[in-house]
Amino acid sequence: MKNPSLIRERLGLKTIHPPQPVLPRVTASSNGRESEIKASLYVCLLGDFQVWRDGVLITPEEWKTQKEKTLMKILLTERGHLVQQDQLIEALWPNLCPQLAHNSLWVCVNHLRHTLEPQLSKPADSHFILWRSNGYLFSAEDICTLDTDELTIYLKRGDDFKQKEELDSAIAAYQAAEALYRGDYLEEDPYEDWAVIRRSELLQSYGEILKNLAECWAQAGQHQKALTCYQKILAKERCHEAIWHQVMLCYWRLGERDRALLAFEQCCEILKRELRIQPMPQTLELRQFITKTTFQSKELAKI
Repeated sequence: MKNPSLIRERLGLKTIHPPQPVLPRVTASSNGRESEIKASLYVCLLGDFQVWRDGVLITPEEWKTQKEKTLMKILLTERGHLVQQDQLIEALWPNLCPQLAHNSLWVCVNHLRHTLEPQLSKPADSHFILWRSNGYLFSAEDICTLDTDELTIYLKRGDDFKQKEELDSAIAAYQAAEALYRGDYLEEDPYEDWAVIRRSELLQSYGEILKNLAECWAQAGQHQKALTCYQKILAKERCHEAIWHQVMLCYWRLGERDRALLAFEQCCEILKRELRIQPMPQTLELRQFITKTTFQSKELAKI
């Protein structure tokens, strides 16, 4: 393997976590005096919800209400797209009369704007929460960075390097993407309908990251590391039979035939218990192959 720090520097992977605190940026105003300009945000949506303003974490005490945080989560889930007032009211205050609900939304929006930009003179001047045609949207400008967007970028970089067979760079990119997946999307809101689709999309991306990373490790002859990646996939998708195949092969390649056959038994048990199905013929054939064959590098071409 090449120098990991050099690879990560090439990929621009120095900052995959919330940025360090920085001084407020300033610019000269029309009267020649300095004034503070837009704040920058870094938002963690994977795992615990966190918002970092100019490199400093917004504390629980700074959020006025839980509804304020939920409003931000909804707008970020639909970032760049308009969310109608009625949709927000239905999600946040479904049992209030229309007048009270609209007032509550207006107050909540203003609170959120001030939380994100404490020095804001007028709520309507917010750089993040924008009003458009009977609804609100979260600005798509690059003054706000989402960990989910970074994950997507590193996954794409990894895929590009993998296609070029640049394994070291591909592995570094996939590892950076995996590090960003600190938990499922907004995992503290598991039952909110508005988060379900995005959560599923990101879980699928996480599976792709681990699968592609495992393939890179296997190609590099690092079968234990490949095995670890496949096991992480199974922790999320226990019935993924194709991944069980790879687990069996990793054990076999590591010279652990008994554990490969145990993985086969576990696969069969889970498929029967949770899906009430039998393993595919390919799974049975793989078991037979592992039973009769000792791994040698030349055998890779047969699998």
